This record gives sequence, structure tokens and C-alpha cells, in this order.
Amino acid sequence: MAKVKKQLDLDIEDGHEDREASEELDEYTIDPERIRQEFVRIPAQMARVNQLYADALSGMLRTEAKLKEVHARCYQATREAAEDAGEKLTEAAMKARIETSTDYLFAVSKSIDAEVAKVRAQGQAEAVREKARALQSLGAHVRAELGSMPRPMLDD
Repeated sequence: MAKVKKQLDLDIEDGHEDREASEELDEYTIDPERIRQEFVRIPAQMARVNQLYADALSGMLRTEAKLKEVHARCYQATREAAEDAGEKLTEAAMKARIETSTDYLFAVSKSIDAEVAKVRAQGQAEAVREKARALQSLGAHVRAELGSMPRPMLDD
């Protein structure tokens, strides 16, 4: 079972890169001094956070598959060990041994980490979508204000 743990260390990544909190905050806030640049940055920000979400989702799905694999390996090992020892285990006893094994608990931990990374990436994507909506609303408000301003008369 130690082999399984080693393999999990190599195979499972959550796809999340830690960044400084201030950089992250800049990504999701609107700089009133640079509205035009904020509009221009939105497509690239959307692409980036969507990629983060896709990577996190992929990591989560891979860890779920790995968890099932570890469960099956632990089941097999537990059954073989019980047979070798002449033990007859109920399904509840088998389940308890599997779910308390180090390898299984490690895989569960990795699965939880991957789920957290997916939720984090989902939140980042939603923050950028909200920023885009806020910029659209701000743009419409500015256009409305400009449209209601009197225009100077030009002499011909």
C-alpha cells in the first residue's frame, strides 16, 4: 500500500498556483483611473480564470478516479490479508479497514484538496465575470451621462 501513496504523490496535483494576495485583489478590482485598460484586460482575465477552472476541474476528476482506484486496491489487499489470516470479514468490517487505511485517507485528503481548488477557481471566474458586468454597467452609465449633456453650438 505504500506504493499507492508514492504514486499518488506523483500523479495528483490540484492545478492551483498560489499568488500574492495583493496581485489577486488587483485582478478582481476596477481601477477608476484606468477604465479603458480594465475593459481591454477582461478577455485575457476571463481566459486565464477559465483555464484555472478547467485545470482544477481536471485535477478534481483525476483525484476522484484515483480515489476509486485506491479503494479497489485497499479492498483487494484487505480481502487477501483476511483470507491469509483465516478471517471472515463482514462488508462493514471490510469498509472500516479500507476507510481507515493510510493510503485511502491520503487519497481522500488529495480529493478534498482538489475539490477546494475547483471551488477556488470557480470563485475566481465568478469574480472576473462580476467585474465585466460592473464595467459594462459603468460604461452604460457614463454613456447615458454624456448623452444628456448639452452640446456646444458650432458657428458655421
